[in-house]
Amino acid sequence: MLLNIKKGIGYLYFNRPEIYNPLDLPTARELYANLRKLSIDSNVKAVILSGKGRAFCAGGDIKAVLNHQEGPAAAFHEMAINVQACIMEMRNMGKPVIAAINGVAAGGGFSISLAADFRIIDPKAVMKLGFTSNALSIDGAGTFNLPRLIGQAKALEIATFDEPIDAEEALRLGLVNKISEEGEVINAARVFANKIMEKSLHTFSWSKRLINSSFESTVETQMEKEHQALVSCVSHPDGVEGITAFVEKRKPKFNK
Repeated sequence: MLLNIKKGIGYLYFNRPEIYNPLDLPTARELYANLRKLSIDSNVKAVILSGKGRAFCAGGDIKAVLNHQEGPAAAFHEMAINVQACIMEMRNMGKPVIAAINGVAAGGGFSISLAADFRIIDPKAVMKLGFTSNALSIDGAGTFNLPRLIGQAKALEIATFDEPIDAEEALRLGLVNKISEEGEVINAARVFANKIMEKSLHTFSWSKRLINSSFESTVETQMEKEHQALVSCVSHPDGVEGITAFVEKRKPKFNK
């Protein structure tokens, strides 16, 4: 993995471009370590995850799996544990995580992209589930995030037939938020992140937490969580600034 931090944004890249950035155990461990670092760095306000070269992440490194000293099952077991940690770090991070899909996102790369809060895709990029065409089941929270993004029936159709999904179809389905200009996906993600960073990041954190938890909550439980969030936001400096700016009819200045 390659990590750069610039002007409040952490740029994290899969960095095995010569073989389309596949996931092996060292890569998964590096991804988790870097996500954790970005999560606790108070100077980082947003994270952009992408890939170097022509791929975002082409999925599991099958050669590494087949060469594992304890066999493929052990390899997938270790990989799954580490990818699960990455998914939970992205989901729980109180900052926006944007997947800048610069090229193919397949298998584990597909699932990891779905775990981001937002996805921006290059017009030439392709998304592909990958697992089921190789007689494997889906991991990386793919079966959790995919039906929540596009619905149960369409998710099962994608899982069954595993056709490549181009950028236009990904946008139509709701898999991605935006298509960038060709070759400009990182710049588009940067602009997207900067727009978010103009808003209250404290409020964003609560919005992310509430929306993520809503699928597992009863309406009563969710309303209580909303109550707690509202009290927290009102008492936060950003909340005070937002209310004051509204009354004074001016643009608020958050994240001071």
